[in-house]
Amino acid sequence: MLTEIPRSLATAPQRLSAEHGVIEVAWSLPSSAPRGWMVVGHPHPLFGGAMSNKVTYMLAAAAAEAGWLALRFNFRGVGGSAGQHDGGRAETADYLAVASALRTHLPNLPSVYSGFSFGGFVALRAAEQAPPDGVLTVAPPLTKYVDLPMPAVPTMPWWTIHGTDDDVVAMADNEAALADADPPPRWVRVEGAGHFFHGQLAIIKSTTVEFLEGLAI
Repeated sequence: MLTEIPRSLATAPQRLSAEHGVIEVAWSLPSSAPRGWMVVGHPHPLFGGAMSNKVTYMLAAAAAEAGWLALRFNFRGVGGSAGQHDGGRAETADYLAVASALRTHLPNLPSVYSGFSFGGFVALRAAEQAPPDGVLTVAPPLTKYVDLPMPAVPTMPWWTIHGTDDDVVAMADNEAALADADPPPRWVRVEGAGHFFHGQLAIIKSTTVEFLEGLAI
């Protein structure tokens, strides 16, 4: 259980308790009292995904710059997190456990679920069960790589960032999957960017800051 908010950015990851064991986490803290909080999910564990991923890190760092507290974490079976990979099912429970800890500690602040690739898919699943105030995804695999139904379209503000040259999660596939979405997400299309946004992280940063500034109370 989360008992306190660290007052400085520790370099060593910390751990939160969960029903299946511990979840390894890393904090990104604003320089003053947080305006809100954001959970950040990482890419697919079976393809080397971890909370150290550079896109995942940039989402959290941008949140802290915008005055929000951000918490990255390793899904079960990755790094110091207990358990085994479960294809997105138990990983949704991991995401919800982290969100619940933050919500309990900071109940009056706005919340955002975010994630890159697999982490974005899990964030959408978590939003179905415990809705946040906003959802920010980066190239979530809506139709491939995860053997689960596509999550429901969030009713809260949802922005999704996608590179036009993504050769892992094709933007056209996600556009087709969301063609009838009501409400539709706000698309942030990044010209020439591939799945890992090499040389394009500044767009991840600026988009995150813009999104959060629109949600802060």
